[in-house]
Amino acid sequence: MKYAILSISLLIGSFAFAQDKKLTGPAYKNAHPSVKYDSNNTVVVAEKPSPLTGPAFKNQKPWDKKNVTTKKVSFIKRKPLQGPKAKNKKPWDN
Repeated sequence: MKYAILSISLLIGSFAFAQDKKLTGPAYKNAHPSVKYDSNNTVVVAEKPSPLTGPAFKNQKPWDKKNVTTKKVSFIKRKPLQGPKAKNKKPWDN
């Protein structure tokens, strides 16, 4: 009886994990960034150029710098425009 209950619970558990909605293959490649990455990303921007040169400059990490600011980046998913609105869209209009 123990083995029957154990095997049934394993079977149900495997079905639950098998139905994860993770993108793979071409669907992942062509997916919008807001679908791929759930959280907001942080961009590190340097205010002044670094005085380092050579290998030290090449191997420095942006997040270890002292004179940097961080900015939050979020992705906005908009409906695609169709018809005359898409034809007359100006790049500077958001």
